[in-house]
Order: sequence, then C-alpha cells, then structure tokens
Amino acid sequence: MSRPLVRFEIDGHLSELGPGETIGRSSSAGLSIDDGHLSEAHALVSLRGGLMKLLPLRGLVSLGTESLSEVVLEPGQTIHLGP
Repeated sequence: MSRPLVRFEIDGHLSELGPGETIGRSSSAGLSIDDGHLSEAHALVSLRGGLMKLLPLRGLVSLGTESLSEVVLEPGQTIHLGP
C-alpha cells in the first residue's frame, strides 16, 4: 500500500510530506523553512481518521485570519505559519 502524501508549494518549490513529518526551521524537518518567525518544529503532518491534517506544535497555523488547533488539508488551501 502506498504511503499517503500531501504536497506543499512554497515560492514555486514543491515538497511532499507524509504523516509524522514536520514543517519548521530545523534542517531535519521534512519541510525546512528558513524563517525566524517559525520554530524548529512548527507543525506536524498527521493522518487521523482517514484525513491528512496539519497540527501546530510550537507555533501558529491559520487559514485566512483564523488561528486553528488543526487544519484538515485540502487541495488549493493557503495556510499561514507564524504570526
């Protein structure tokens, strides 16, 4: 069975992450982003209840102007990390 993946695009660069991978400033993050507003492990990609989700670990995750405790990942979303 293939591993579920989500695709993130930042400044024209695509990254695919699976459950358990992090987004943050750390060079060991699945998606490493050099931005002082982000923590080393800012958010986690998770598979819960058959849905791919983005969970904040040590920072803010928002859709539009609303900070959320989790984001169900769907195609075409614009997700904001940090303040």
